[in-house]
Amino acid sequence: MNFKHYITLLIFLGTFSQSFAGDGFLLKREMTLSSGETLSLAYLNLNSSIQDSVSKRVFAKRPGRSFMSSAVLPGAGQYYNGSTKKSIGFFVAEIALWWGYATFQGNANDKVDDYKTFAADNWNYEAWISTGAADEEGDNIDISSDGDPILNNTYYENIGKYDKFNKGWIDAVSGNDDTQKRQEYRKIQQDANHLFSLATTVASTVMMNHILSAAEAVYTAKKLNDAASMNISLRAIPVRTGDGISSRLSLTVAW
Repeated sequence: MNFKHYITLLIFLGTFSQSFAGDGFLLKREMTLSSGETLSLAYLNLNSSIQDSVSKRVFAKRPGRSFMSSAVLPGAGQYYNGSTKKSIGFFVAEIALWWGYATFQGNANDKVDDYKTFAADNWNYEAWISTGAADEEGDNIDISSDGDPILNNTYYENIGKYDKFNKGWIDAVSGNDDTQKRQEYRKIQQDANHLFSLATTVASTVMMNHILSAAEAVYTAKKLNDAASMNISLRAIPVRTGDGISSRLSLTVAW
């Protein structure tokens, strides 16, 4: 039995001890305990009957608070539940995952800069136009009002993806549908896409860490409540004495 149980029991006993002050005494008290619940007691004189309306359960933790704490910050619900090791575990995992996301995302952006620079140095729009390849069937690139290519994602994807843009690479050879520069360019793009995919996976894992931490916090809070629960009941037992039959109090505490 923990400290809160002792306090509850002492209050309970202290209240009922006043019933022995005299006969014909009717008393009803309500005391609000730390859990926010009400302990309600009602009884009559000892030579008559005793009625009790006691049903008290002490809650160790609030599952809703545990859930919300860990949903916002993994490990916070575990800390609220008093589980320091679990709290540190979820929190460290959160930091590690965000570090991984930032690293993959940063490296992916660096790769994007790399293939854009590579394209600027090794693919020439004017050379491609001069070969007449722009009139070939297939996807094209967007052109501004000045007649210059718009350097958007479509531009950078198409010049490496489609054979019709092969003639714009500086090492293009007539009759060859691929070049060494184009292969190098596609490799850099693939590396960038792979890093973006890893960043997305880590971001999904971050969300999973929040969900798992919140679920574990609720589960632990409920287990703590079950372990800390205490039910108190009081009933009158008739006892025959020399003067007749009187009542004696029977207090039962279950936890």
